[in-house]
Amino acid sequence: MRTIGLILLLLIGAKILRAQEYPGVVINKDTNEPISYVSIGIIDTPFGTYSDKHGDFRMFIKDYEETDSLRFSCIGFHPVCYKVDDFIKLSEQGLDTIFLEEKITELDEVVITNTNYETKKLGNKRSTQQLIIGFFGNREHGILIETKVKLFLKKVSFKMTMQEEKSLIVKFLGLMYII
Repeated sequence: MRTIGLILLLLIGAKILRAQEYPGVVINKDTNEPISYVSIGIIDTPFGTYSDKHGDFRMFIKDYEETDSLRFSCIGFHPVCYKVDDFIKLSEQGLDTIFLEEKITELDEVVITNTNYETKKLGNKRSTQQLIIGFFGNREHGILIETKVKLFLKKVSFKMTMQEEKSLIVKFLGLMYII
């Protein structure tokens, strides 16, 4: 029984000793400048961190398997992976600088065209005027605006009041809303 207790104590102690913080910095291999906001994490686990705006990071490594890898990745750079054990050994030797190499990605051509929208006010020209539409019986009343060109609606506003507390069906831009 004492042997089992001693083994458990050694295993727990080993886990506690493994839980440490490892500082470092991520540098651009070509320019030797720090890389901001690099994602750093143990693959397929929720454990990770980011480098700050100066490329500095502190990775807290607690529980990991011997097969686990630590990945450093950032948009515009090739990712770098280390076995967690190898990273810890390098960090303990004072080798805490991680170098990432730039990744050049060619994009397809993008064509940008200028679309000038003409601003027009439809309906009432002054805010003091009102357009009153009534619902009589089971008939639907509304305003239809027809144009020969596509419209871009920048602002649409309307107010509805009802004398009875019944459901109101509003059709707007081909969609139907029940209020």
